[in-house]
Amino acid sequence: MATIDTGSGHAKRSVNSELPLVPFIDFLLCLVAFLLVTAVWSQMARLESTAEVPGEVSTPTEPLKRLHVRMKNDSFELVWKQGETVLATSQVPRRAEKRADGSVRYPELAERLAAEWNAHGDHRATSDRKQDLAVLHATNAEPFGELAAVMDAVHSPTRALGSESVAAFNVSFAAN
Repeated sequence: MATIDTGSGHAKRSVNSELPLVPFIDFLLCLVAFLLVTAVWSQMARLESTAEVPGEVSTPTEPLKRLHVRMKNDSFELVWKQGETVLATSQVPRRAEKRADGSVRYPELAERLAAEWNAHGDHRATSDRKQDLAVLHATNAEPFGELAAVMDAVHSPTRALGSESVAAFNVSFAAN
């Protein structure tokens, strides 16, 4: 252990004391490791967001075109909107395909989504890194397996991005 020698004093008590440096160094190493790990995870957990804040005035841009997928009891409603303007609407019957492992798939929905993206999708260029946005509207009573199957169907249409293939849609949930 390390000690601090203050010299030989004439006091009745000894003023020399021991400092436990090894546990202190261990604590500092753990703290540094923790801070390094959290710094890496905080970089990975970022979400893209935009906000209009005071500053330079920009020209107003037209609203983005979005595909809204509504889960109904017997069908899916696919609505392309640009702002509040409805551009196109279609219906797909809600017929689930059950697999051997118990999961559910919607192949008709996946085929229709691919056709809808080919007809109305904006981001097609191989150099365009953005994806078209699909907003999923579902009730709180929908089972997780059904939601996962619909999200899989929405992710099934793909497009080329450089030399790789990526999903054509980025899925977001609607707030009810």
